[in-house]
Amino acid sequence: MLKRLFAAVILFMIMLALPLIALSDGGKEPSAEVRPAQEIEENEATPEGADAESRTEVFCIKDGDGSIREIPDREFCIGALAYELAPSYETEALKAQTVALYTHFCRLRNAARESGREYEFEADISGGEYYLDREMLKKRWGTAFDEGIKKTEEAVDSVFGLLLTDGGGELVDAAYFAVSSGRTEDAQYIFGKKTPCLEAVPSPWDELSPYYKSTAEFTDEEIVRKLSAVSGDAAPDADAELTEPERTPSGSVIKMTICGTELSGADIRRALGLRSANFEVRRSGGSYIFTVYGYGHGVGMSQNGANEMAKQGADFREILRHYYKGSIISGTLLL
Repeated sequence: MLKRLFAAVILFMIMLALPLIALSDGGKEPSAEVRPAQEIEENEATPEGADAESRTEVFCIKDGDGSIREIPDREFCIGALAYELAPSYETEALKAQTVALYTHFCRLRNAARESGREYEFEADISGGEYYLDREMLKKRWGTAFDEGIKKTEEAVDSVFGLLLTDGGGELVDAAYFAVSSGRTEDAQYIFGKKTPCLEAVPSPWDELSPYYKSTAEFTDEEIVRKLSAVSGDAAPDADAELTEPERTPSGSVIKMTICGTELSGADIRRALGLRSANFEVRRSGGSYIFTVYGYGHGVGMSQNGANEMAKQGADFREILRHYYKGSIISGTLLL
């Protein structure tokens, strides 16, 4: 009886000591630099192939000189965001861009792993393609560097780890561009295939941009020389009659006959250096005059539209769900 009573007293004393042990170094509160992971939205699963481990690794990039560059995910997002948008953009637009670009490059990472390739993608990183390191940013931003990098880092850190998925849990092909013609393009007309979450949506805010409308003029000699680069065996003839172009529902030229040669809108844009494939063309004297609407391929998120939405009070979730119709914001904050 005495033995049982003594054992009970010992057990009771041990239980009293446990809270004190928890308050020692091993159980102290985490520092401000370690923020507990937070689930962003209920019932939104982390996409397959993009778990927390993969999202805290490094991007392996084949640089222009053939070497493999390794850049930690967070640092890459900061440099990639700075490459895409100036810090003067609205914070919510910066956040939306971060989620979109991180989704885009994580999608490339997943594809590389499936193929067994040692790097995710190729880019002239040293030359400032897709990513700007801090030394490059100091040169670009000058005296505004400290303020600019602070805002850029804060935008990245507030959404780092979040990704866009379609209804089946796959990463969205999160395309983006500068300015639309007032409505984005459906991926099937521009990229050649129907793609989840990349349907055409209105983007009326872009009509306020100074880059919404531009003109380009080419002499007969110039247009023949430039179109020859994409016309194959056909020899462009400046005096040939223009035909009415075939267009997408949003207005981009699919194909048209120009200078006697049938070309795609994308080829004409590339050959002439036009800002987009949404254009009108007329002949005047000895020149061809193009009126161009928008800036970029037009698929996915308009960066200018995102900024204007943010100015009107939209947060990054609203922006992403508008431009990537049917998408789901998935993942866990990693910082």
